Amino acid sequence: MELQETPEVIKRDEQWSAIIPVEASLNEWDKTIQAIPRLISEVQNQGIHPASPLFYRYRRMGDQHAPFALEIGFALEDKTHVEGELLLSAMEPGTYVTYLHRGHPDQLFEVDPLIREWAANEGIEFSITDENGYEAWTGRYEFFLTNPDDEPDPNNWEIKLAWLTTG
Repeated sequence: MELQETPEVIKRDEQWSAIIPVEASLNEWDKTIQAIPRLISEVQNQGIHPASPLFYRYRRMGDQHAPFALEIGFALEDKTHVEGELLLSAMEPGTYVTYLHRGHPDQLFEVDPLIREWAANEGIEFSITDENGYEAWTGRYEFFLTNPDDEPDPNNWEIKLAWLTTG
């Protein structure tokens, strides 16, 4: 597999989001999918207007058995009051490598090392620390640009990746 296009480097300002935190290993990934209708319901019931498509923010990576720590949410225009299951979170300001993936989300496992290789060749480092042998990211996002209600075939989805750099 090759990257479909060259990643971009962009500056982002801090942006608040309404999120639901989830911990799930790959074997329990349905927990993340089950959180989406709860998130949408809470956002609608609280009259919140999302300023972005749905995103996954990876705080800590995991594997088949060790849980990923992530946030599932929507960006907001402004910091706002949230309640119930929703929490406020902030997207860190800084420089991000972004990449538009077209295809099934499962292909992102193959895209990951390609973006890392591209970044290394460009002298770019990501904002990552070690947490008990697993990567802890300051800012690693997947924005789901395609609504599954409009396009049920995940092979046709567009997902925008945004990874915070150290620069």
